[in-house]
Amino acid sequence: MQPTSLTSANSALLTLAGGSPARQSAAPAPSVDLQSVHNGPGSAPASEPPSDVVTLPDGPCAKATVVSVVVNLERFVGRTSPIDTYELHQKCLDPNHQMFGRSGQRAEEDNLMQAGVIHDDVRRVILASLRGDGFDWEVRNPLG
Repeated sequence: MQPTSLTSANSALLTLAGGSPARQSAAPAPSVDLQSVHNGPGSAPASEPPSDVVTLPDGPCAKATVVSVVVNLERFVGRTSPIDTYELHQKCLDPNHQMFGRSGQRAEEDNLMQAGVIHDDVRRVILASLRGDGFDWEVRNPLG
């Protein structure tokens, strides 16, 4: 699979964060200002229920988490080998999985792991977003 930038399916997630979905170059994905996700344009006044939660296939998750994980996952899949992506997927399925080579280090560089551990919400977003097997992986919109 060719390295990808943000896909059209995931550009909707950037719109949630107030980002521009028009970015389609091979350049690194834009960084996401998590503060603007919570307090950005169109955010609900304090008296209304918070709109910073979205529903993944297995339950609710913070919108900021979904947006940042998808952006970081897009970057990871685009810049690393399919083996690294496979290893990340295996680690999400089994927290005791020992990642091969420098796969864990690369996942930590893209903020998908910390000290060899994948946070539960990050794991849920990765499993909802990542599709494929072996050498053919793609990142899809985790919301459906």
